[in-house]
Amino acid sequence: ATLELKEGYAFIPKNEAMSILNAIGNPTSDDLIGLVGPADLDLLWYIDIYFFKTGYISDSDAQSWNPDEILEDIKYLTEEGNKEIDQRNLSKLEVLGWIKAPNYDPKTHELTWSISLKETLDGKESLTTNLQIRKLGRQGYFSVLLVSEQKDLELNLSHINSIIDGTQFSPGKSHSDYVLGDKLAGY
Repeated sequence: ATLELKEGYAFIPKNEAMSILNAIGNPTSDDLIGLVGPADLDLLWYIDIYFFKTGYISDSDAQSWNPDEILEDIKYLTEEGNKEIDQRNLSKLEVLGWIKAPNYDPKTHELTWSISLKETLDGKESLTTNLQIRKLGRQGYFSVLLVSEQKDLELNLSHINSIIDGTQFSPGKSHSDYVLGDKLAGY
């Protein structure tokens, strides 16, 4: 796969990105590719990029994902993350609900959603947004997540759209390159 960044963006590679995400209390995995943020590294927003090699996810499977189950999974993972955050005195998150419920576009093979979160640190609260785009391919999917203050979401939409547009599967690896016998994700 390739990631083409326009001017004004900085890419932070996997190891450094893992250090940053862990420092702010975000869980990571070996599937992390890196972070993208503003070139001046003023991280008022950032985008994390993962590739999950799950196998092929058909359009019908992607369209049948249950928004309530997805939201429950997100809430559970957030609550689990808060347990570690409590020990490190970092900001806690509470999932408030959907800003935009999951929507799958079979033309682009992208599943998109956004959630509203309340972030609390030292008794101060702010609203944050996680906007998730999953770009499906032949062997798995890219997970591209924009983290932004909720009040700046509309302003920051152009950033995630630029990253998605610049994320391309290698030849033979896109969703439309599926061939019978490829590993299936089993959703």
